[in-house]
Amino acid sequence: MARIRSPERDKAKGIYIEHKGNITNREIANMINEDEKKIAVWKKRDKWDEDINVVQQKKDNKKSVVQQTKSNNKKSTKKEPKDNISIEVKEVMKNEELNEKQKLFCIYYSKCFNQTKAYLKAYNCDYMTAAVNASKLLNNAKIKVMVDKLTEVTMDKAALTRGLIQKYIDIAFSDIGEYVEFGVRQIPQWTKNSDGEDIPVIDPDTGQQKIKEYSYVDLKNSVGVDTSIISEVSEGKDGIKFKLADKMKAMDFLNKHCNLLNDEEKTKLELENRRLQNEKLAKEIKGNGDTTKEPVRIVDDI
Repeated sequence: MARIRSPERDKAKGIYIEHKGNITNREIANMINEDEKKIAVWKKRDKWDEDINVVQQKKDNKKSVVQQTKSNNKKSTKKEPKDNISIEVKEVMKNEELNEKQKLFCIYYSKCFNQTKAYLKAYNCDYMTAAVNASKLLNNAKIKVMVDKLTEVTMDKAALTRGLIQKYIDIAFSDIGEYVEFGVRQIPQWTKNSDGEDIPVIDPDTGQQKIKEYSYVDLKNSVGVDTSIISEVSEGKDGIKFKLADKMKAMDFLNKHCNLLNDEEKTKLELENRRLQNEKLAKEIKGNGDTTKEPVRIVDDI
């Protein structure tokens, strides 16, 4: 008997497409009360990112037809401004000489100018494979022509400004949970008897084997995460040190250039500002050892 497809699977995909991919797996999981790992599996198996490109292409085509109709009905000779980047991306998607993954590689490369990272995103492989194959792919004459055309448009001043804003958005709204897993694990305790054999350590009060708890921090696989906002990963005598780019500096930059953000980004920025204010206030209260009976109100409304 075939397994019934979860209705939440299509709902999660719809949320992702609605946000044009600008939403984390954790945010989607919280919205539909599902496990974050299950969201990641659905996203990979159902190829959400490819569907976003198809949906966006349809929207762009529909918008283009509407604009053309309006333009023909007007006597004015004023031309509508064109989004050169969107036009070039549509040309890539229509290119029948390239397969789907090659098209994605061209688009990703034009945004990040990093061939290995673009290959990782397009082919979802390990780092070493991407490092080797990315350079080979760029030597493909058809790929190079398309990449050159896209990067030429991307180097436009307006596009560069938007690219810079997007990078600060990625840093400001980054969630360390997308990069590491942490929690508490339990392991049974053992000891050795006089014969050198392993025997369980028994709790005299319960008669059960003693359990030891310890905290752990595991790094997630680098494939599938944005490594460009990681500022440090190192391993020393005290364990692994992991650090993302400075969120506060990114927040400060976005606050100063709020006029360049769209409405959704402004809302997310305001929410993040409130969250950071609450965290700062909570730390100050804890540090001061406040024992007053009057509770301190933390602002969390919008």
